[in-house]
Amino acid sequence: MNTHVILLHGFNVRDGGKGSVGKLMPFFEAAGCSVELMSYGYFNIFMPRWRNKTVARDLADKVARVKCAGYRCIVCAHSNGAAITHLAGKKHDAPIDKVMYINPALDAGVRFPESFGAFDVWHNPKDIIVKLARLIPWHQWGSMGAVGYTRFDHRGHNYNMLTNFDLPSALHSSIFHDPARAVFGPLIAQKALES
Repeated sequence: MNTHVILLHGFNVRDGGKGSVGKLMPFFEAAGCSVELMSYGYFNIFMPRWRNKTVARDLADKVARVKCAGYRCIVCAHSNGAAITHLAGKKHDAPIDKVMYINPALDAGVRFPESFGAFDVWHNPKDIIVKLARLIPWHQWGSMGAVGYTRFDHRGHNYNMLTNFDLPSALHSSIFHDPARAVFGPLIAQKALES
């Protein structure tokens, strides 16, 4: 089955994700996937509270179209993009075959939606951004990007980018910049294609 990958950026992004998660596009294309960068525009720190729900519905609609076309669907999401993806599964039952969360701004112990086939969480303990984000009251963000997924779910895998690899990625977005990108880009694409 052909695989289609949807890349979803975080908040505080003014380039549609081209300078962050969009930099993983060549690695998925090299693996034989069709890839698209889903841009939802610039969000400041307050906007996700009310705008994530709309983007989650749009993502769920996009996933449904991909599945109807006969493709396996992977969503690779960074930071707030992970919060959006999670809402797409939780509120709209988006049938995503594989979810790749990179430094996700989510609570570390959330329950993953049943509509997700499998998921990988790429995290690092020095991600100060998500550690601070978890302190914002009445917000869906949390520290998963720093501590990984802490609940047991047979569908999920954690990848600690700081300690488990020769070239660690220690910042919230450092994975998207060389030399870390050259190491982690192919790994993320490879793991995404594993069930």
